[in-house]
Amino acid sequence: MLAVLISLFVACMASQARAVAVTARVAAIKGSATVSTPGGRETPLAQGDTVRAGSVISCSSGSGVLLRPAPRVSVVVFMSSKVRFDGTDMNPGGSANVRYSILVGQAMFTIEPSSDRSGGVNVSVSTAVGSVEGSRGSWTVNCEADRTSVAVGEGSTDVSIGGGATTANGTGGQIQVPEGSVIWLTRGAEGRVEAKVVNTLTGTYTVIGSDGKQSPPQKAPADLLDQSTNVLNNSGDSTSPTNGGGTGTGGGGTTPNQPNNPDVSTPKPDRPVVSPATP
Repeated sequence: MLAVLISLFVACMASQARAVAVTARVAAIKGSATVSTPGGRETPLAQGDTVRAGSVISCSSGSGVLLRPAPRVSVVVFMSSKVRFDGTDMNPGGSANVRYSILVGQAMFTIEPSSDRSGGVNVSVSTAVGSVEGSRGSWTVNCEADRTSVAVGEGSTDVSIGGGATTANGTGGQIQVPEGSVIWLTRGAEGRVEAKVVNTLTGTYTVIGSDGKQSPPQKAPADLLDQSTNVLNNSGDSTSPTNGGGTGTGGGGTTPNQPNNPDVSTPKPDRPVVSPATP
């Protein structure tokens, strides 16, 4: 058994050694945004720029940035938000590990389905409260002072939930979260992180323990359900647009029903101009 473990460890280290670090590309931008590197000054960000690991992207009010850190992966940085690109490692076979940290505000992460047999993708998002890793689907992470919310806006999402870099006592576990759900990571008085998954479609919630196991579903309190619904409505992945003037480029320009969208106008299909669907 020991020999097998050693062989697996050596093979794993060799695989990691072959990983190639790549930069993220700025695929679209709206309004005013800047980028700063460790020890460097803040400079304006423009479409077509590349962003290296350790850089912080800052969006002003009314602005938004779409980043492409790896094939099939898109990241939308919302207005009044600061997000650090921690790096992308491309592995043999086309698999990728993408890492981001949200310092202020929120960002939407999307892993597009693979049309071939290319390698899998894993996206890790950290905040001061907790961390979430996803391998498929679309989700929006919002960072607040003592809590982090994760809104699942498209398809089911496989996520691993952790306690975050600054939390000694976190929760953990890998679960499948259905569309229309919100994960709440809340830091208590003693620093322990509690994770709740609220399903707004069924009106129920579960608690994830430190062992990664979920409690049986129970009826969600009205205030928790209202907060979760509000988070989904402001997640930037609208499926319920309302008619409006808009400045979109397709079919009349509808306005998504959320104020925090990186762009208040959408072409058809209903996507913000700065979105994972932007070429």
